[in-house]
Amino acid sequence: MKINIAIPSHNRVDMLKEKTLKLLEWLWEITIFANPKGEADKYRKEFPDIRIVEIEEFSWMGKLRADILSHYQEWDYILMVDDDIWELKQLTTGKCKLRTLDKQAVYQFIYQAFDALQEKGKKLWGVCPTDNPFYMSDKVCNNKFIIWCFMGLIKTDLEFDPEIYWKEDYDFTMQNILCFGWVDRYDYITTDNKYWTTKGGLQDTSRANIAQRDIQVLKSKYGSMIKDNPRRENEILLDVKRYWW
Repeated sequence: MKINIAIPSHNRVDMLKEKTLKLLEWLWEITIFANPKGEADKYRKEFPDIRIVEIEEFSWMGKLRADILSHYQEWDYILMVDDDIWELKQLTTGKCKLRTLDKQAVYQFIYQAFDALQEKGKKLWGVCPTDNPFYMSDKVCNNKFIIWCFMGLIKTDLEFDPEIYWKEDYDFTMQNILCFGWVDRYDYITTDNKYWTTKGGLQDTSRANIAQRDIQVLKSKYGSMIKDNPRRENEILLDVKRYWW
C-alpha cells in the first residue's frame, strides 16, 4: 500500500524539520505544500530530497486543501498532516493518561487505519481532536467530525469546499458520511501539536467571525444535522444518528 503524505506549511521550516518530519520522515512519499507563493525556495533549500509544491496564493483552508487534493489521482491513499505535529499519543487502559507512540507504532496505526477503510468501503479516518484523556474513549466513532490536523483519506470525486474558510474538515466529513455511510475516528489516538503557541502557520485573529460564517454555510448545506455546541462558542456538533440508525 502506497501512502502519500501531504503537509501544508506556512513559514515553518524549522518547526517542520524538528517535529512533523522527525515523526514521519521514514514513511512513504512526502510532499510539502508551501503557502504562499514565494516560500517554496526556503523549503527546497532545507529539504532538497523532499518534493515541494508551491501553492499560488495565500489561501484559506478550504481552498488550500482543495488545491492539495488536486495534485493526487483518484483512489490515492493520502495522509494530510499539519506541520506542527510533535507526537501521536494513545489512551492507556483505565482512561487516566496517554502514552507516546514510537515510530513503529505510528506506522502500524496509520497502515491499519487505511486498511480498515479499504475493508469497510469507507474513505476517511481521523483522530480525537483533544488530548485530554477525560474526553477520549477506547472506541472508533463513526459519526463524529474528522479534524484537519491528522486525517487519512482515499481520494474519490469528493472535494474540499474552497468557499469554506476554516471548517472545511467538517464539511468534508459530512460529504463522506452522506456518500459512504460513515467515517472512522479513532478516539483513543490524539496528536500533540502547538498550533496556537508557535510562530508561523495560518492563525488568524478574526477566526471567530470566520467560524460563524462557516457555521452558517454548513447549516445551509446540511440543515438539522448541524447543531450548535452549547459548551463551546463558535463550535458545532454533528447529529446524524437518526438519519442512519
